[in-house]
Amino acid sequence: MPVATPIAHVLADAPLDTVVAALAEIAETLARLAERDVGHRDIKPGNLYELDGRWLIGDFGLVAGPDLAELTVSGKKLGPAHYTAYELILDPVNADPLPADVYSFAKTLFVLATGLTYPPEGHQPASIHGLDR
Repeated sequence: MPVATPIAHVLADAPLDTVVAALAEIAETLARLAERDVGHRDIKPGNLYELDGRWLIGDFGLVAGPDLAELTVSGKKLGPAHYTAYELILDPVNADPLPADVYSFAKTLFVLATGLTYPPEGHQPASIHGLDR
């Protein structure tokens, strides 16, 4: 079985146009999922990969869509706080996953395009991420 390479490793020293081209391919995949009303709900650099020159999305453990069993337990936090849309953190069962995926994808684009790690170094109080409840 082939092993994919995490996007952050592939793009670590890549120029911005290469990062944008990779993420454009991933955006097309997200658009195809959205056409089927399927939300990934866990878009972040750690779930994006390169395999044989193709960019892939992995880890569909939180996926939501028609005819899919709901895996989310009400009252439980969903996804990583620093990439997840706030509405998905507050109410993962009822939040629309499609715009939440756009938010997470935009945050991922920012992190990969700037070369930053997220969250940034320093104190990150849980209350700003809705995690103090």
